[in-house]
Amino acid sequence: MDKQELKDIIKILVFMFLVLGGLVMSSCGGGWSVMGYELTPSDSSKSFVSLIDQNKETHHFRKPVVLESDNWCYKHNIYEMVRAKNER
Repeated sequence: MDKQELKDIIKILVFMFLVLGGLVMSSCGGGWSVMGYELTPSDSSKSFVSLIDQNKETHHFRKPVVLESDNWCYKHNIYEMVRAKNER
């Protein structure tokens, strides 16, 4: 590898570092986001629902939640079965 190739690689790495650093810094402006959906006080209660399971774990689902079906949990990034609580 000659000096010119090494300089080009360093330039590319510096450029990528600056671009990625700028993206990270711009996303730290505050507020909440879940999987790309920005949660604000006005729409978070309209778009998402938080459910607490029997182990006191909180899960975040997009409305409407379909009971007895797999729903995407935005907190855990997996599909989770949602069932109604059995009343005794």
